[in-house]
Amino acid sequence: IVNGAGPVGLTFAVALLDRATQLGVPKPNVQIWDPNLTPWRETVIRLPHTIATSLPEQVQMELWEESSSSPQRLFFPGPCHVSPAVENSRVHDPYSCPPSQYTPIVQIKQFQEATMGHLLMRHPQSCSLHNGRCPPDVMRGSAAVIQSYGKVARRTNPIVGNAASEEDPVTAMDVPCENGLFVLFDRHDVTDGTQDPEYQLFNQRGNGFAVFQSHRLSNSVQVYVWPEHATNNTGHHLIQTEADLINNGKSFGLRALFDCVTRFQGQENWWWEVSRRCHLQDENGGAVPEELACTLEWRQGLRSWRKCYPHMGEKASSATFEAWFDAVRYQISLNMYKMGIFGSRA
Repeated sequence: IVNGAGPVGLTFAVALLDRATQLGVPKPNVQIWDPNLTPWRETVIRLPHTIATSLPEQVQMELWEESSSSPQRLFFPGPCHVSPAVENSRVHDPYSCPPSQYTPIVQIKQFQEATMGHLLMRHPQSCSLHNGRCPPDVMRGSAAVIQSYGKVARRTNPIVGNAASEEDPVTAMDVPCENGLFVLFDRHDVTDGTQDPEYQLFNQRGNGFAVFQSHRLSNSVQVYVWPEHATNNTGHHLIQTEADLINNGKSFGLRALFDCVTRFQGQENWWWEVSRRCHLQDENGGAVPEELACTLEWRQGLRSWRKCYPHMGEKASSATFEAWFDAVRYQISLNMYKMGIFGSRA
């Protein structure tokens, strides 16, 4: 039993069944269960290079249009030299880098589609996909249970009697700030206008933004903002009073905006509220409808400026928070223009 049809569970199932075929030993019967089996996540991940090279070649071709036996960029022989500055600069011209600078980045939805298709085509008698939660009696009768749900799903889909299945994952990353922001966008929606003429120099300095884009140009581009590495390169360094934030919030740098939260939020919880408004997933595990999704729109009066966010779980609504929220969205947009991602008319 494999609980969770994400990259971990699917990679395990592919490796197990393909390896059994290669060795000529009887293949196990693998059942993959997930409460939301339909692929929909547009977020992207960077796979370890060893996992990318171990995937079946037809899966490699579907994900990157090249394979280990027919390399072009990603599987080109030699070491990989990842450069954040280069990654942040190539949204408008994705294939402009030397082969040694490409990494195995893939959209989760596309990865699921490719690996599910491989399993059903190559192992139809040995692998089955099930939409829902695996019944306890089925798990009890299985030879092994692989719990590959994410953290939230583990809490709502426990294996009775197995406390380890409910634990948070152990990570080796020492992250100073527990908060972070995802920005997803279609590259064709942001390229209108000219790029900032000094975007390459801006990216060399670093601003706490990390760009991830898969090989397929039609997939969403993902930017992750690390608050602990944010800078004030695009604004003032210190917010003195709440009045300054309300009246001139957009003039302050992103780091100043992040650093002022504990001073100004009072009894509110600003990061919680940002997370609530920016959820990509609804309570049923599906994608949030586009009309309810949070956007970067910060310009007062425009259609997407103040959307109606349902009030369930709301933990911030003061004028100070709303000014901060607008200023954060403005500064993210400004940084992404300075990075050469957003065109001047985006």
